[in-house]
Amino acid sequence: MYRYRPFHTGNPDRLAHVLFSLMLCYIAGCRNPVDFLLAVAFATFPDLDLHLWHRELLHNIFVVLGIPLLFYLAGLPYLPVLVALGSHIILDIMSPSGVSVLFPLSKRRISLGLFRSGEQTLLFVLLILMFYLFYIYK
Repeated sequence: MYRYRPFHTGNPDRLAHVLFSLMLCYIAGCRNPVDFLLAVAFATFPDLDLHLWHRELLHNIFVVLGIPLLFYLAGLPYLPVLVALGSHIILDIMSPSGVSVLFPLSKRRISLGLFRSGEQTLLFVLLILMFYLFYIYK
């Protein structure tokens, strides 16, 4: 019998990545709408490797620094791209699966194992966002 699981598709995790990216982008000084669009677009970009070397191919320091460098060299806004990619890696390192940050040089994964991806990641990000907003608007 099929059991409906509304969050089985990873949507809470995607939302957590986008919210975390937007929050860190704002903290880093992003104020332009284009910056926020780039932050949203690149917040989930590393998960394009979902079916091929997941958490390795696009979840490494070379992607996190290389893509923003290309934006910088092209004269495009690079800060939101750097923040979005970096924030994605930070959240994924907190999960038990971890991330191969030095791939392809090493497949060794770094993991803090704090919480599983999905609803727990979203809850963590919402709590951070809530405390940040409370601090700003107290």
